[in-house]
Amino acid sequence: MYVEYLEDVEEATVCYCAVQAYNEAIQVARKQDREDLVETVIVPHALAQAETYQKEMAEKEGKLQRVVDRLLTLRKSKKQESEQLEDGNDASSVWSMASNTSGITAITGMTSFLQEASDQGTQSLLAVTPADIAALSRRADNTSIHAKRSIKMMRFGTNETPAPAPEKKKKQRIRAGSAQEEEALNKMISLIMDCQPLYEEINQLEQVLDSEGKREEAEALREQVNLHKECLAKAKERLGEDLGVC
Repeated sequence: MYVEYLEDVEEATVCYCAVQAYNEAIQVARKQDREDLVETVIVPHALAQAETYQKEMAEKEGKLQRVVDRLLTLRKSKKQESEQLEDGNDASSVWSMASNTSGITAITGMTSFLQEASDQGTQSLLAVTPADIAALSRRADNTSIHAKRSIKMMRFGTNETPAPAPEKKKKQRIRAGSAQEEEALNKMISLIMDCQPLYEEINQLEQVLDSEGKREEAEALREQVNLHKECLAKAKERLGEDLGVC
């Protein structure tokens, strides 16, 4: 539009560069005999974009390493908790069996003891019958009930109105160690691994740099891409999963 209707070649090249359409920008500039725009606008923009890609890949590599470290730590912690839970269940089963056995023995012995004391007609505190124990139990329950009612009556007689509990604001935060955290980490890894569109853009930029005599910069960009792929492969190996490395 800028070339056909406004005859503004400079603005056209800037717009093409903004969307990384460097081949189209070069074609328009040279068609209008504006080689200066290639040297002063298009190539500098392409070099700057190459540096941006390199920084972006390096940042992703560091972030991926941190996320993988956290995910592995979380998995290890969950595995240990599961093992401890299994050991605890086994120990609880053994303890429950032992407690049931000892409880039955104690009840049987106490009943025999009380019956024997009753038969002897002793007047000591040991001469307690099962009926006496039941009566004491009911009396204790009644005392507890009366105590609770008295407390309620005391509170009812006061003029103090209990202050309403302040409403707590719900915070939408992921708790460390939760299933939500593991899900979020897996999603983050998948996003970092989804690098095919990035590689396609970089490949086009490398061709532009090569064609304009910037082979050293293009080679540096290719090396960074290779390092990035190696980083993704190592992360995949550490996780032990097929995450689809680009």
